[in-house]
Amino acid sequence: MLSWQSTLRYLSYFFVIFGGISCSQTAKSPNEADLAIINICESNINTTITASELFDSIRCVALETTRECLIATVTKIIINKDGDIYIFDGHTNAVFAFDKTGRYIGKIHRKGRAHNEYIALYDVALTKTNELYLLCNDAQTIKVFDRNFVHKQNIHLDFQVDALEQLDDSLFAFNGSGRNDRFIVYDIKNKHTLYTAFPYSEYNSVRKLQPIVKCEDVVCMQQYECQSSLFEIRKDGIYTRWCVKFDGHNITQDDIIQTDLGVAISPHCMEIGWFAENEKYLHFQMQCESVSENPFFVFYSKDSQSIKSIAENTYIDDIMHYPHPPIITQGIGDNCFVGIIEPHLLSNHSLVPGLSNICPEDNPIIAFYYIREF
Repeated sequence: MLSWQSTLRYLSYFFVIFGGISCSQTAKSPNEADLAIINICESNINTTITASELFDSIRCVALETTRECLIATVTKIIINKDGDIYIFDGHTNAVFAFDKTGRYIGKIHRKGRAHNEYIALYDVALTKTNELYLLCNDAQTIKVFDRNFVHKQNIHLDFQVDALEQLDDSLFAFNGSGRNDRFIVYDIKNKHTLYTAFPYSEYNSVRKLQPIVKCEDVVCMQQYECQSSLFEIRKDGIYTRWCVKFDGHNITQDDIIQTDLGVAISPHCMEIGWFAENEKYLHFQMQCESVSENPFFVFYSKDSQSIKSIAENTYIDDIMHYPHPPIITQGIGDNCFVGIIEPHLLSNHSLVPGLSNICPEDNPIIAFYYIREF
């Protein structure tokens, strides 16, 4: 299962909007009206808060558990417009589908060397027409399946990647292009590169846990090391959209430390981790070793520019009675975030509507957290 410990030390992200430029991009500064500074103070992260203070409600969907749909590891969650839930299990190299009530629909699990099979599965993207694009084998092959899990075609790329996400129609964003830049926007249908961005360096050449994340229909976000900003890619270039600071300080090259084990960040800096967004709120994880060994989970209101933060030792779940802060994976709608609950950690499941028959060995529970306006 996905855990909050596994989401640390992944620093920064990019919003991506489909565009039409054809050269390598570098970050630019938009006008002041577009740039937002998010300043996290130590006082923001040491306040005890309850789940009922942060969330209006929490809706749970228990995924059906049978021999046909046992999930080993939740690597990625995708929810379509109908509320259907797709789970990419990176451990078993399978994609499972459930309807909005948690009922099992079907799966793609075809390991082999045939035309419609794969050896390894690296990432999954769901298109607007509910086609599944599976990045597999040599990291240069995409296998396309329709909404009924029938194999339709194979697409071969002339570059290697480790993650993908659809931007619009045949336009896709890829991470790890295997070229001079690590990010590429590519038209699959016309086999044309629109643009590349963010050159490889000694600080940014490794696979991230969450390299690209879809935010609603046309916006994606990509992680990028040794930065404390969120970048938006437009038709005319790449822009800094959000700048995240801790006590007025953001990570700079001076904060990067070269060790025998690789690159590290100064323990006095706050690192950005897992990120999600909906229409009204941002959510991201941060960690500062000099403050705490545990991560902080920050919720930021775009409207009021207010901040609420929870941590392992400052969060009390008086709704679900879950022992850890929410494991948020994505944002949907105006004020909802989607997260994972592991049944074996849910001590009072009988008190939660719809979970009275849950067993510790069952599939994960998908939780929808609705933010209380602040």
